[in-house]
Amino acid sequence: ANVTVNVIPGPSVNIYPSPKDSICEGGSITFVATTSGAGTGIPTYTWYRNNVVIPGATTSTYYVASPADLDDYNCTITVSGICASSYVISSNVIKVHILPWLPASVGITSNPAAGTIVKSGNLINFTANPSNGGNSPVYQWKINNKPVIGATSNIWGAYNLSNNDTVCVSMTSSYRCANPQQANSNCIIVKISTGISQYETEQSITVSPNPNKGSFSIKGQLNNNTAVGIEVVNTLGQTIYRDIATPQNGMIDKQIKLADVAAGVYYLKLSNGNDSKTMKLIVQ
Repeated sequence: ANVTVNVIPGPSVNIYPSPKDSICEGGSITFVATTSGAGTGIPTYTWYRNNVVIPGATTSTYYVASPADLDDYNCTITVSGICASSYVISSNVIKVHILPWLPASVGITSNPAAGTIVKSGNLINFTANPSNGGNSPVYQWKINNKPVIGATSNIWGAYNLSNNDTVCVSMTSSYRCANPQQANSNCIIVKISTGISQYETEQSITVSPNPNKGSFSIKGQLNNNTAVGIEVVNTLGQTIYRDIATPQNGMIDKQIKLADVAAGVYYLKLSNGNDSKTMKLIVQ
């Protein structure tokens, strides 16, 4: 004879915390139980804290006004009418973590170090050092209190800074219980050397017209006939134009035309031997 066996899936229960299993000091938490395979009957709930029954906790949710750090919570359900006898099943266990309120802060350092006189056109790197910033803090670097577009990493550098520019960073912490969540760093005033032998004064090399429409000329007198490297850099430090001008009898006269350049502030970097000079260029 053949016997057909019908196996009825047993019920299950899963609990989850709302809002999270990690909450700030003084916060509350609600545990919610969800069931499946319980049939049409209403399960009986029993909640536990650290494996001890919680009196009166017999519904599908359990609210805790002031949970303690590292307490364990779970529940069981008792289901009748599916099998020959009542069916009892346990849920997963949720461990509660209580996080302290901590202030977010950030400081910055530079390389070369703050106070060092840096030759014009040389790179200066800045590093943000967060405290209580969480796993993924958000940064915004600023020059003279104006945000630098795209400078949102913990490390940022530029070689188009001017003498006495002030560099700072603001940080938004991702730590859940940061108070305050936003912090401003110390500021570093950069020192840029302007005493370059090949370019004794601002009048040694001229750029005209400036402002311009992307077309301008570079003229001036040098102390040698060494080729002059020409770079045009945007405010993100990206080189958008590069060329070389060869002096004749110490004089340079170079016409520059920037193709498809957006209006804005750029920096013209001139390199001659071991010396360099950076000028602000305004495209209208």
